[in-house]
Parts: sequence; C-alpha cells; structure tokens
Amino acid sequence: MAFRPEKNKQGEGLVLFFPTKNVPPDIQKERKEVKRLLGLNPDKTEFRVIYGATPQTDDTVALHTRSGFQILLKEQRTYPAHNILSEDQEASPYQIRILSGSSRPSEAFAMIQYNDLWFWIDNRDLRSKGAFSFLLVLMTLSETTAKSPSPALTIRAN
Repeated sequence: MAFRPEKNKQGEGLVLFFPTKNVPPDIQKERKEVKRLLGLNPDKTEFRVIYGATPQTDDTVALHTRSGFQILLKEQRTYPAHNILSEDQEASPYQIRILSGSSRPSEAFAMIQYNDLWFWIDNRDLRSKGAFSFLLVLMTLSETTAKSPSPALTIRAN
C-alpha cells in the first residue's frame, strides 16, 4: 500500500492506494485482511484519507492524528547506552528506543545533544529506525503552511 497527494474540490487531499500490477497471492491475501480490518470496500484499490475518528463510507480511511509532539511523548523512553538489547533478547514494548549517554555515540541513526547528555537512535535498531522514519513522513504529510498570494503586477495604462 502507498499514499499519494491528490487535488479535489476541497483542496488537497491524500489517497491510500494498493498497486495492482504483479501482486503475489500471499500479498493479495494480506491486502484482503487489511481491507477487512479497516472496514474498506474489498473491490476498490483507492481510498480517500480523511481526518476523523470514524470513516464516512467504505471508500475512506479515517485518521484521528495526534501532533508529532504527542506521539513522541507517548513513545519515548530512554535507555542507558550499555543496555542495548541484542536481537535474541526481549524487545522493548516501545516503538522507538532512544538511548542516552554522556559521550557522543559512534553508531547513531539520529542524535542530539541536550545539556550534558546525548540522545540517539542506534543505527543497528531497525525497528526504531523504521518507526522514527515513519513518524517523520507523517509529520511531513501533516505540515500545513499558509499559501502566500501570487505577486501582483501593475502596468501603467496611459
């Protein structure tokens, strides 16, 4: 599944769509399940994305989004750097694992220094990297900016 922007009567919108070419049977089965879980029309491949708690029809997906800050507050948890879990250990219940330490990290996907501590996402933590990247995409899609008026051109008529 993928998203694309689309202009409509109300302005700009977002469309969720399922590509239809060369789809293996196992993926088709998963798509049917996703559509069933979301209450979508199983015969359609494109769905309008709207803001709200519940969809209006079976060809819309309702997203009741929170701000990026709210998401970070809910999902953030810091761990001392020496407590990095290996792949065979139990995973964290959090979507994004943020590590912390007093020295600059050497294997960081994203990092920031705040006061005397460094906070980062480890470059080997695929789950956190994916969740963080997805969050960045959602925040980018939700950005709204006021459109500035077109420049006015004045021509003397005499």
